[in-house]
Amino acid sequence: SGETAKMDGIKDLYERDWGSEEWMIVTNPNYATNNLPANIVAMHVLNANGVGGRITGPAGFKLNNYTFNDDGTIRPYQDGSINNGTYQLGGEGLSRNAGSSLVPGIERYVAYGRASFEFSEALTLVLEGGYAETIGTFTGGLPNFTAFTIRNDNAFLPQAVKDAMAEKGLTSITVSKGVYDVGNINFKVRNKTPHGTIGIEGALGGSWHYDAHYSYGENHFRSDFTNNFSPALWNLAVDAVNYNGQIICRSRLPGAAPNPLAEGCVPVNIFGPNAVSASGSAALAYVNRSDFNAVLYKQHAAGVNVRGEPFSTWAGPVSVAFGGEYRKESQVLTAGPLATASRFAIGNATPFSGKFDVTEGYLEAIVPLARDASFARTLDINGAIRYADYSNSGGQTTWKVGGVYEPIDGLRFRVTRSRDIRAPAIFELFSPGSSTNTALTVNGVTAVIPQNRTVGNEDLKPERADTLTLGVVVQPTGVPGLRMS
Repeated sequence: SGETAKMDGIKDLYERDWGSEEWMIVTNPNYATNNLPANIVAMHVLNANGVGGRITGPAGFKLNNYTFNDDGTIRPYQDGSINNGTYQLGGEGLSRNAGSSLVPGIERYVAYGRASFEFSEALTLVLEGGYAETIGTFTGGLPNFTAFTIRNDNAFLPQAVKDAMAEKGLTSITVSKGVYDVGNINFKVRNKTPHGTIGIEGALGGSWHYDAHYSYGENHFRSDFTNNFSPALWNLAVDAVNYNGQIICRSRLPGAAPNPLAEGCVPVNIFGPNAVSASGSAALAYVNRSDFNAVLYKQHAAGVNVRGEPFSTWAGPVSVAFGGEYRKESQVLTAGPLATASRFAIGNATPFSGKFDVTEGYLEAIVPLARDASFARTLDINGAIRYADYSNSGGQTTWKVGGVYEPIDGLRFRVTRSRDIRAPAIFELFSPGSSTNTALTVNGVTAVIPQNRTVGNEDLKPERADTLTLGVVVQPTGVPGLRMS
C-alpha cells in the first residue's frame, strides 16, 4: 500500500475574516473597580508592547507612554481601554499572533508491505516493512519585550527623548516593543520512520500455537529553523553608540570587555514600526540566525509467544499464554552550535544520548468456572503476571487478577485489580535539560539568564500504579442494536 497527502498551510489569523477582527480573551486586572468581568472575550485585542516601541519607565518620566515614529519623532501612544501589560483591548497596533501560522503546511508519504509464505501448518514465514515521512512547515511567534534598557547615549534615540532624560537627570529609560519588523521564525520539521519485521508462526499440535518475531525501526526527527531571533545578540545590537562619527555596537568599543558574541555585531535601530528592518539586511542577519536540532531513535525488539488450552474445567477449556520479549532502545539528540548554547528565544536543545534494554517474561490464563448454570450464564476468572528486567532500573513485577460474570443474557459485570508500571523514557533519564532565556534588568543593566526547565535523572525508577476497574455491559435481548457499558 502507499499513500501521499499534502495540505497547504494558513499564514496567520489575518487570513480569516474572524481572525482579522482579532478576537481573543483578555484578562482585566482592574475588574474589582471597573465593574467589568475578570476575563473578557472581545475583538481587537492587541499587543500592549507597541509596534514602534513604547516608553514605560522610570516612574515619573514625562514621556512615559510615548511611542516612536519611523521618522524619528515621538507621539503619545494610543492605549487600549484595558491594558494588562501584555494585551490591550483596542488602541493601536497588531495582534501578538501576527505572522504565526494558523495551520501548518503538511506533506505526508506512507508505504507499507507484507508478505507471507506458509511452508506448512507448523511454519509460516512473515515479512513486513514500512516507511513513513512527514514534512511540516510553519511560522512561529515574534519577539516581544515588555522591558529593556536604553541608555541616554544610544545613537538612534531621538533627541527629544535625550533632552527629556537630561532634564530629569536620567541615564537610562525602559522601553517595550513588539518586534514585528524582524520577521517570524520559519520552521521545517521532517519526521522519517523506516521499520521492518521478520517473523514465524504456526501450530504446535492440538490447541497449541506459537509466533516469534524480530523487528527493527528508526525515527529520524529534524527541525530546521531560519530567521530565529537571538535575545543575546539583540541586546548587543540594540546598545548602539556613536564612535568617531560612526554608529557601532557598544560591545565593539576599544577597551570593551571581550565577548565572542560581539564579533560581527551590527547596530540596530528599534525606534519606529519599521526601524529594525530599515537598519539593513546585515543587522537582521546578525540578530536572526539559522540552526537545527535533530533526534535519532532506534529500537530493536524480539519476542516469542505460545498459547493453547492445556486442560478443561467442568465449565470449559482453560486458555494459557506465555512468552518472552527483549527490547533495546537508544536515542541521540544533536543540535547546531547556537541552539546548543541556548542563544535563541525558542528552538534551543542540548545534545545528549542514552540507551536501555529490557528483558521480559509473562504468563496469562483464563479459567472458566461456570457456563449456562442456574446462577450464571458465564463466570470466568483471569490473571496475568509479567517480570521485566530493565538495564538501568532493575527488575519489576506487574500483575493483574480479574473476573467476568454474566448472570443473565445481556448483562455482564467485570472487575480487574492490577499492579502497573511506567518505566522512564530515555530523555527522562539522560536529558541534560532544555533551556529557555529570560531577560532580567538589575540596576539598569539587562542580562539574558538561561533557565533549565527539564533535566534527566539516571536514578529514576519506574512509576507504579495500583488500579481497580469495575464495569458493567448491558445489551438487552429485546432491543436489537442497543449496547451500553
